[in-house]
Amino acid sequence: MITPEQIHEQIAAIEYHLFDGTTMLACCITLKNGYPVIGYAFTADPADFDINKIQQYAQDDAESKIAELLAYSLKGKL
Repeated sequence: MITPEQIHEQIAAIEYHLFDGTTMLACCITLKNGYPVIGYAFTADPADFDINKIQQYAQDDAESKIAELLAYSLKGKL
């Protein structure tokens, strides 16, 4: 099982981008090896938009992709 600590150990930088005129936000996590992983989040209703929540959802999406990459790498070593 991949732990949150294992994911966070791989992170070098986190950047967010809110697309103009939308509620779509991208989170780019750059891993220590330079590999970028991108997560997305949005709200269908602009009235529900909360930047802090959307950033967290996008980061969670990116981190779940990192977990998949780490699990794939671990499987290859077993």
